[in-house]
Amino acid sequence: MRTHLIAATFLGVIAGCAGMTCDSNKKESIVRMNEGIEFAKSRAWGQAEKELEAATTLNPDNHQAAYALGQVYADQKKWEKAIDAFSLAVKGSPQDAMYRYKLGQSLFEGDKMEPAKKEFDKALSINKRLFKAHWYNGRILENLGQLKEAASAWSEAAKLNPAFGKPFIDLGRRRSPCSRRARNTRVTPRTSRTSTTTSAWPTTGSSSTTRQPTPT
Repeated sequence: MRTHLIAATFLGVIAGCAGMTCDSNKKESIVRMNEGIEFAKSRAWGQAEKELEAATTLNPDNHQAAYALGQVYADQKKWEKAIDAFSLAVKGSPQDAMYRYKLGQSLFEGDKMEPAKKEFDKALSINKRLFKAHWYNGRILENLGQLKEAASAWSEAAKLNPAFGKPFIDLGRRRSPCSRRARNTRVTPRTSRTSTTTSAWPTTGSSSTTRQPTPT
């Protein structure tokens, strides 16, 4: 599974700020954001939270800091706080498909199925290749009893990334004899949900890469 890291993206933000008029709060927000990212890369979550929260307070329009803060919360499974942070990121950049996807993922993990589905749909309207958004949609649709639609979502996820095994497992589960006998039983959102999220931060010593449009 690909690791997507946003630290390299922020280097351009710093360079860009030098060529324009930036007030002291915006400059300080960028500094605190990058410090928070460095702490996150070494899993120093408390310090990462402190710096990234300060960055978003200094400049609420710094959607990249809000996204990074959401990642830190998500890595600790602090879903309500992750939802707030990713919502701020989406507010700052509504057309960023990854922001939408991560907000949907946090809503899903927080058992907020309807708003999660809306965010996944919005993310897919921007980038239809977000295979995990299709997979999550399948899980939500299954829970709603819309089994044909769920299978279609899983099939699309499998087609987009054959190396991603979860949709194949779900498709096989729905096609099994036991599943057909239990066709009228809805699946709760937390069934078979083992580690659906992965860390966005590299281990110490790994190389930094630009944030990729592939979800984790």
